[in-house]
Amino acid sequence: EQVMIELGAARDQAEKANKSKSEFLSSMSHELRTPFNGLLGMLDVLEESPLTPQQRDHVLTARDSARHLLNLLNDILDMSALEAGKMTIQPEPVDMLRLIGEVHAVMAPVGQRKKLAMQLKWPADSPGLVMADPTRTRQILFNLLSNAVKFTEHGTVSMQVGWVREGDTAHWTVAVEDTGIGLDEQMQAQLFQRFHQVDGSATRRFG
Repeated sequence: EQVMIELGAARDQAEKANKSKSEFLSSMSHELRTPFNGLLGMLDVLEESPLTPQQRDHVLTARDSARHLLNLLNDILDMSALEAGKMTIQPEPVDMLRLIGEVHAVMAPVGQRKKLAMQLKWPADSPGLVMADPTRTRQILFNLLSNAVKFTEHGTVSMQVGWVREGDTAHWTVAVEDTGIGLDEQMQAQLFQRFHQVDGSATRRFG
């Protein structure tokens, strides 16, 4: 009976902590959305001003990146769906080559500051607009590229893009390859574990 009482108290405490965490994340998401909307507004104003083609391309990339971050914040607001593991996919017409190019354009300077060769290889043709979730696609590509750059000290980070048509469907593949530290078999076994780090110590080399 005492054990049951203690387990019940522990459960109540865990639920209370989880509720506090959800309320904190929701509150912070609201606070962060305000400056992001201001940033997007200023980028829209800047886009309408006289710019060189290169400057306009930089503004468009910055705006798309800001919108991607804002979309992620909006997801955090729906804590019930996230905690239930129900992530909604929202397809819309997407120019995949442009989206991939924008992600690469954001990450390329990060790699170049480490003197890495940031390569992008993609097909000469495109199926045009396809139905996809741009937010999730960007999220995946940013994660792949940022990890490749993070764990590569010298050499190359390469992204290779391809697609094949099967009836009315275009199947896309994106492969990211780097000359970094790599993953041994033991590390690979942890790839799909939540929030797992190979080195979780406070003195780890990589954050």
